[in-house]
Amino acid sequence: METPPASHLYAQETEFTILDHLLPVLRGKSFLDIGAEKGSFARFLLDRGFTGSVFEPFPGHQAELAALAAQTGTKFFPCAVDRMDRTAQFHIACDEKGQPVDYYHSLHKIAHDERVKHQRVIEVPCRSLGSLAAAGEIPTEIGILKTDTEGNDLAVMQGLGPVQAEVLLCEFFTEGLYAGWEEAHPRGLIARAEQLGFSQYLAIKRWQGQELVSLKPAVFLPRQWGNLIFMRLKVFRDAQEGLLKIVAASEQRLMETVVTQTRAAEAKEEVIQRLLREKLA
Repeated sequence: METPPASHLYAQETEFTILDHLLPVLRGKSFLDIGAEKGSFARFLLDRGFTGSVFEPFPGHQAELAALAAQTGTKFFPCAVDRMDRTAQFHIACDEKGQPVDYYHSLHKIAHDERVKHQRVIEVPCRSLGSLAAAGEIPTEIGILKTDTEGNDLAVMQGLGPVQAEVLLCEFFTEGLYAGWEEAHPRGLIARAEQLGFSQYLAIKRWQGQELVSLKPAVFLPRQWGNLIFMRLKVFRDAQEGLLKIVAASEQRLMETVVTQTRAAEAKEEVIQRLLREKLA
């Protein structure tokens, strides 16, 4: 069974490369980082002159995020983000010894899966971005909205209220990967993003160690995962030249990988056949 995706296992350099092409064309220099974990995404944007807020309900990450907030002026919200304000059960993923790991904690439980063991449950406060904006706790217009909530990104998008972003990043999983995270299928995420006015997107699709970047409209296969980067039309047009180069480079890398693997398989078969001939001689 394939290794499950996790931000600590996959550095997501492609997402950061794409963002480096998008950030210069944005009007807004603020961000919201939903599911911030230890703050690597927030630090990426802070290093480029952005300001913003981070959200993380997992207690194991909160001390590090509180320190980041104190050092940089970033706002830290120790809560989950959902479609509405509520208190909810939060499922903690644990290792073989029953100790919490750094990833896979979710409002949506995965059951009967050896890769993800949701063995503990805590109650956490949930806020919608619409509620936070109405209370004046976050701005209504932002440059970058990133959500990585382990299966709850659609609910975040459904609770935006008046909040508008120029770029929206969210994580997706296709069928056959995780039972319990069906709302994270790209079909529903894309439909909601279109309702919110995002006319363009890039899909970073990963499967069995391979990666491909596709422009809208993207085709998805079972057991894929990755990120969708939604953009307003003006953002896409202003960054289009660089984005097309990233898509082309992604396809070239994939084809080179296929060629390398084919040649390796042919070389291995040639060695096997040679040894077989020598044995029979």
